[in-house]
Amino acid sequence: MTLEEEVRRLVIDGERATPEAGDLVGHKAALLPQYQLYLSALTRGAAPLLARADDYLRTVRAMRDPEAFADLEAGGRADPAPVDPETAGPLRLLDGYLGRLAATTVLILETGAGSLTLFALRGGVEPLPERVVLERGRKEFVAALVALLQRQRTDIDRLKGGKPITRELYTPIEEAAEAVWAALPAGIRTALEAASTILYLPSAFGDLSEFPLELVRDPGGWLGATRTVARLSSLRTLFELLSPNRTPSRLAPRALIVRARDAEDLSGADPEIDAVRNGLRAMHVAAEEPWRWNGR
Repeated sequence: MTLEEEVRRLVIDGERATPEAGDLVGHKAALLPQYQLYLSALTRGAAPLLARADDYLRTVRAMRDPEAFADLEAGGRADPAPVDPETAGPLRLLDGYLGRLAATTVLILETGAGSLTLFALRGGVEPLPERVVLERGRKEFVAALVALLQRQRTDIDRLKGGKPITRELYTPIEEAAEAVWAALPAGIRTALEAASTILYLPSAFGDLSEFPLELVRDPGGWLGATRTVARLSSLRTLFELLSPNRTPSRLAPRALIVRARDAEDLSGADPEIDAVRNGLRAMHVAAEEPWRWNGR
């Protein structure tokens, strides 16, 4: 039995021990190390890619939804092409939604056991194995990610202190953002390059939720300026967003610009609002300004 199979069995047995009545939250917390270990094992497993990717999504769902479990035993390890959506695994369901969204990529960043794991799925009609990526972040990627986070925090503090926005401010963060792009696994870069919309599910553990994917810089520029990036918290939210039966089924290209009223320390807010509005218009996004609704 391989390590991947052993950890999978550990997760199954752990979920079987769920009390019928009692501290469900505490039980789920006790399962977290097993989930994280399994994610790490999946990134280097020997099982077929699609089976590992489906187990990955099941495990991430269990980690992020307090009421959900991975249910690996129910899912099995075969890779059928089920006709009934109710029996389809999360990978098949997600692929079904993305089939009509060729320019959309789903990206998940989640903690494993002593590692970062990355999952990506591109929309489109090409064979599914060609559009699925399941990787472990190398040490270079982790170091570049931490450096970008630190650079961002430093720049925010400097701007709060009144430092002007100059090339001296831009160059270090551009270099840090380009380093993150270069350190990403090649398959993840390919999935992001092909997308005009990125549905991003960052990990909630540690500081990873602060990771500014929008600030990552590919050869074409900042991802947040060249693509639409939507941050989502769970697979449930992702499926609800993608479901063609939801109301509305498509998000309108609109943005809401909001500012605090009568704040003396926001003297630069109006020029910033103008810059944001112009940027949104360049992206063909309609911007509404609620503070003007009452005559302001």
